[in-house]
Amino acid sequence: MRAGGWAWAFTLRSCCESWFYDPEKKSLDLLSLGALVHRLDPGIIPFRKATNFAVHVSGGEFNVAANLADAFGLDTGIATAMVSYPVGDLIAERVRAAGVRPFYKRFAHDGVRGPNMATVYSDQGLGVRAPVVFYNRCNEAAALLKPGDFDWKAIFAQGVRWFHSGGIFHRYRRRLRSW
Repeated sequence: MRAGGWAWAFTLRSCCESWFYDPEKKSLDLLSLGALVHRLDPGIIPFRKATNFAVHVSGGEFNVAANLADAFGLDTGIATAMVSYPVGDLIAERVRAAGVRPFYKRFAHDGVRGPNMATVYSDQGLGVRAPVVFYNRCNEAAALLKPGDFDWKAIFAQGVRWFHSGGIFHRYRRRLRSW
């Protein structure tokens, strides 16, 4: 970050707050559109030897919203897919704990094939052993999102200063153009 970056961010919020932020309407400083994932992390133990995992919730767009909420106290939200099953419940709890307002398109899990919340497996590596990272995005709920799944007029009517998306949603761009 360039010199004075933190001060610039605080100045930006304070100078623009009166223009865009309306606490009565519960305005958002940032709204992200993106997939949520849960990451299983055995720490420095290689996956092939791991018996315990820490669970972290992430996703590129969610990380932006969660870190802006935490570091700067900004009001943030995420529009995303959510599956109604225990893994989805865990992820939803972590979104709430991060102070990010959720806008979910809910999907029911069929008990076998999904749809599923994406999973990332990543150990931390150690010394010269590089970290190992691999994904399971099979039958991912976020890939099922389509135009009409979110009431964008209602969401943006509350007030949104910044909209952020990218990453996996670029892959679905043809389907999302009509949003």
